[in-house]
Amino acid sequence: MSFGRSGPRLTENGLQAARTVMRRHMLTEWMLQKMLSWSKCHLQAHNLEHAISDEIEAALVKEWADPKTCPHGNPLPGHEAAVAGWMPLTSLAVGQAVIIRRIHELAEELPECWPSWRKKGVMPGQRAHSGSRCYLSTQTITLRLDKGEVSLGFAAARYIHIETVKYN
Repeated sequence: MSFGRSGPRLTENGLQAARTVMRRHMLTEWMLQKMLSWSKCHLQAHNLEHAISDEIEAALVKEWADPKTCPHGNPLPGHEAAVAGWMPLTSLAVGQAVIIRRIHELAEELPECWPSWRKKGVMPGQRAHSGSRCYLSTQTITLRLDKGEVSLGFAAARYIHIETVKYN
């Protein structure tokens, strides 16, 4: 660790170690998603990420065909460009067709939201249409999903990233 004007910074070795732990965590999420609900994978991956060896990491990369994102849509280290075109749900205009692509890492620290989102269909890969937006009073966005409509507050919606699409 070094110290700069803005405070402590990781050295290049420290950054590399952090990237390795992040990559192993995300690969562990892929492994666990076959056995657990996607909302539980993140928490359980924390318990295993430091125990993953180079050999197991390589096997997971091969098993999952060198994934660019974790099951929640967050980019593995070095693959940030894979998600560059996705935008927060809060930037969505009324009437747009979208695919939910990512539940941001910061939302992974809000596990109490995940079961509700999953039940309502707010998860990566889900197609949706934007409904109403209420800026002033409730600060909500409404999405029309296969399972019905869901209203999300801006505080939660900023963690959900989408890709706009054209429906036939």
